[in-house]
Amino acid sequence: HTTEGTGKMLAVGISAEALKPYLAGVESKVSIAAINSEQAITLAGDEQVLASIAQRVDEQGQFARFLNVGVPYHSPVMDRLKEPLIEVLQGIKVRTPEVPLYSTVTAQPARDADFGPAYWVDNVREPVLFKAAIENIAAAGFMTFLEIAPHSVLSSSIAKNLEALESKGIVIAALKRDQHDVAMINQMLASL
Repeated sequence: HTTEGTGKMLAVGISAEALKPYLAGVESKVSIAAINSEQAITLAGDEQVLASIAQRVDEQGQFARFLNVGVPYHSPVMDRLKEPLIEVLQGIKVRTPEVPLYSTVTAQPARDADFGPAYWVDNVREPVLFKAAIENIAAAGFMTFLEIAPHSVLSSSIAKNLEALESKGIVIAALKRDQHDVAMINQMLASL
């Protein structure tokens, strides 16, 4: 809440590699917030810089849309939260997951030392490595994906990542906006 109104987030339909020229010289104001799939990247940071990037991306005929959030998660703005976050998280008890758990900070399976204060600082500041995490999950043989959220936001990215891997997985969303929740849950269970 202390960073509310300090920036925006912008979803773009181009690759992280193709974004490099757009980010050159503005790295202290904007950063990649999430890599959801090859062509689904989210940027976060200074609103004016993002508006300029959005205009340039749009002029190239590519997708660019601001997200309806008031906090620039995973951006340079989050740097000011690092020390306070580490301080308040001192003493948390970290437990090793009992089922395989992949981190979107590292894109790797969780280890015993994960989820301490430094991990959560990285979780707030570093890009979400969703694409890489899905690739590693699929490589480990897990092919059924259930998105549990109030609306399916990442299901299409999961499907695109599996398609790029030429993997035949199942992607199911628990809920979708403006759909009856009981019907959606029943559909999800039937799909599973």
